[in-house]
Amino acid sequence: MDQIKRQRCDSFNDNKRQKTDDCCVTRFEDLANEIIYEIFDYLDSYHVHKAFSSLNYRFQSFLIESNLPLRINIPLMSPSTFHRYNNDIIQPNIQRIHSIHVSHYFMYDEQTLPLTQMTFLRSLVIENIESECLQNLANQLISLSHLSSLSIMIIDTVKDKIGIYEQIFRLPSLRYFKLLLENPRYQSCDVSSIHLNEQSSIEHLVIDHQIKYIQLNSFLSYVPRLRHLSLQLSSDYEYSLINVPCHVLDSLTHLSLKSTYQLRFETLERILINHFSLVEVLRLSVSLTTLDANKWKQLISTHLSKLRIFDVRFKFYSYNNAKDVAYEEQVTQFQSSFWIERQWFFHSEIIRLRYPEQKLFFSVNAYRKKDYRIYKQSNEESFTDEIRTMFYSVDHVEIGDERAMNQSMSYFPNANKLTFEDQFSSAGYLLLSVGVNRILSLQRIKTLVIKCHHFSLMKMIDLLSCIPNLQILAFQTMPLYKEEGKSIEQNDKFQLLSETNSITNISFKERSTPDKIELLIKLFPRIQYLAMNTYMKDMKVILQLLVKQNTPDLLLTCFTYAGEVYFRHLTGLIQSKVLSTDYKVTHAGRKLYLW
Repeated sequence: MDQIKRQRCDSFNDNKRQKTDDCCVTRFEDLANEIIYEIFDYLDSYHVHKAFSSLNYRFQSFLIESNLPLRINIPLMSPSTFHRYNNDIIQPNIQRIHSIHVSHYFMYDEQTLPLTQMTFLRSLVIENIESECLQNLANQLISLSHLSSLSIMIIDTVKDKIGIYEQIFRLPSLRYFKLLLENPRYQSCDVSSIHLNEQSSIEHLVIDHQIKYIQLNSFLSYVPRLRHLSLQLSSDYEYSLINVPCHVLDSLTHLSLKSTYQLRFETLERILINHFSLVEVLRLSVSLTTLDANKWKQLISTHLSKLRIFDVRFKFYSYNNAKDVAYEEQVTQFQSSFWIERQWFFHSEIIRLRYPEQKLFFSVNAYRKKDYRIYKQSNEESFTDEIRTMFYSVDHVEIGDERAMNQSMSYFPNANKLTFEDQFSSAGYLLLSVGVNRILSLQRIKTLVIKCHHFSLMKMIDLLSCIPNLQILAFQTMPLYKEEGKSIEQNDKFQLLSETNSITNISFKERSTPDKIELLIKLFPRIQYLAMNTYMKDMKVILQLLVKQNTPDLLLTCFTYAGEVYFRHLTGLIQSKVLSTDYKVTHAGRKLYLW
């Protein structure tokens, strides 16, 4: 009987092996070259090089001998890693590069990134560039006749914006241009001084420095093909409502306007009528003197007939009860059929922690927002029907205060960034993670920003323990008594989080002492970027501490609020051999970088 069972079992195993042998099992390396090329096309060259360059000769040939376009991404990396990547991939394939994204331009120079030789370059993103390098960059771009997309993020104040605009606007194939500044509120530009004989080909323009209303017409005349525009208005437009020629862009359909200064409705009305009457998508983030639903209804009905999306965030300041009553009456007027038929819904919120009291009026349409701010409602019941709405498009959620989090019944399934505003307090919540998890999935959060003060370290550890995939953490303060340091370090939750967290990017805004930095290093041992605000006298101790504590993954250190004297002090430490001479030091925008 046992023999029969063994025969049946052997027969079954033989059949199973035969079926397995007959199955066509395809390995990645057996794929045709065309398929592998197509797969590589979905990846940037840095990851392709990192994953496949050492696999075998065939894949090395793919990387070296192929004529396919290259997308170069240069994230934060060590000098030695960049040197290998530059020698093996970038330099041998200069003519193949079609796009390049540089995360920290101050790490490199013209020799290591010869843009003038990348003659087929179509897309360029430069982040964290110093203003003194900007003119040299603009000079290199002149030779790039195929460049169609350009994004620049500057880390300090730009003095000659006009010269930059004149060179950028002359690029023959440019369709998209984005210029981001470190402190846009305090940087303006006299765009009326631009002198060009030709018109720009730009269709999508994003600029975050301030432009005066009286200069707007001149500026728009240089970009007649514009379809998307995002800009800020400066503080003198109230005195500029004079009769000027009005340049209307027939092709402009998307407009985003911001202002940190208080506007009268009549000012904003005139700007929209004179220049942007054909807009279809309008996003406004401004401070207004009054809220008047009938005036907005009249403006939209009469002059903005093509408007489909009306996304607003208005800020008001309250000084007396009469204005408060008038404001509340106007809020109810935005519930009429005119707004409901267009599916435009709004919320109102009062922030009473400041003087003058602030009122916020903002749209809440779920399908069009990337950022969503949760404030507690001025009334117990919302005047929209968005309760329990799923906000699929939102990737960044900002929570105004703990009551707002507790009251909200909305859910944001795709949010990957979470911000606690400065009014938020965790004092009333034993399980903060439970309250947050009601409105989003903590598993998906990659970036956490804590702006509120007095957020204890243990409370933060409790929260971070529930966010396993967090990569970027920025926080304001870390209240800590000297005697608490060692006890917290021995805490089981501290040790478990230290072993399991994936955080690589830390920004700590409060004045940092060596003991707090030491605690952070032990809590986040895989850190790659550390930004801190510290006393100059503590710089030496902190930098020696980073070496002593063995932080092999740390690639970039930033001292914020560091003046010129910090730079001289640090340079002196390096020259005196107190610190390693391997550091590359850059000082820009009151920030000191060590790479």
